[in-house]
Amino acid sequence: MQGVRASRSDIERLIALLAQGHGYWYANEWIATDVTLSLRYPIPPEKRCLVNVPGTRVWRRPDEYPQYVADRLLAAFPELRRAGGR
Repeated sequence: MQGVRASRSDIERLIALLAQGHGYWYANEWIATDVTLSLRYPIPPEKRCLVNVPGTRVWRRPDEYPQYVADRLLAAFPELRRAGGR
């Protein structure tokens, strides 16, 4: 991705997470959710609420990812909606 830079602290944090074995898995629950979905179901990235970086094969998680996933799950499985919820 053009213009994206990682600071030394970002790199050190990543190395520390990787050194913890599966610590990276727990570091970001939304990444873990997406990886689990993509391994279990053949759902294309755009259907998993990811956004393509134009001109690349890179997909990113938008800031609204948690809400997008919740909305899609509730649309597919309305029984998950809490009584009195949205």
